[in-house]
Amino acid sequence: MGVEMMNATLFHEKNRVPSRISIKAFIGALFHPILRKNHPFEQDELMTDKLGRATADIVDDFQEVVESCQTQFLDLGGRVRFSGPVTTVKCRNDNALLKSILQEESDCGILVIDGGGNMETALMGDLIAAMGRDHGWSGAVILGPIRDSRAIGEMDFGVKALGTNPMKSAKTGAGERDVPVTFGGVTFTPGGWLYADEDGVLFHAKGPLPA
Repeated sequence: MGVEMMNATLFHEKNRVPSRISIKAFIGALFHPILRKNHPFEQDELMTDKLGRATADIVDDFQEVVESCQTQFLDLGGRVRFSGPVTTVKCRNDNALLKSILQEESDCGILVIDGGGNMETALMGDLIAAMGRDHGWSGAVILGPIRDSRAIGEMDFGVKALGTNPMKSAKTGAGERDVPVTFGGVTFTPGGWLYADEDGVLFHAKGPLPA
């Protein structure tokens, strides 16, 4: 066997993709942050829950006291599992209020944003998400869309949202904060505890559950 043929064979064996995934899926997972979160090579690293257990395990132990949100969100942040105390905001096509909230210092808080399910404009972009991350927030759950999804997908910040839309929101500051917001069969109240991962969103109104 010639030297070039041998080197080519060794390279192929070293870099061979496991047969259980396609070449297309492999390449997409390497270069696209959203796909990479669901790829078996990266899953354990990206889905590490720094603050608690998987939601399925929590339900096994605390099903009688936790509520499960029925809304089917997309995981668009670089952190898929996150948990913490809830702050709420209700706004429609205007993100100035939630931007000001995420500029406040937080100890792993989660901002629950009731955008009414309106998909006309994005309620969060990469700059607002980075503000939250830099001020100690764990993430956000958004009943509406985001934009800059590639950049947000690379941040150590949890984002569950309904989808994406590049259109900007207004900046008037309209909306309400620290009020109960209801969607997916759950009423989220300020001070309650939210647990999120790849399976969904749980809420416990009386604070963190026992370890």
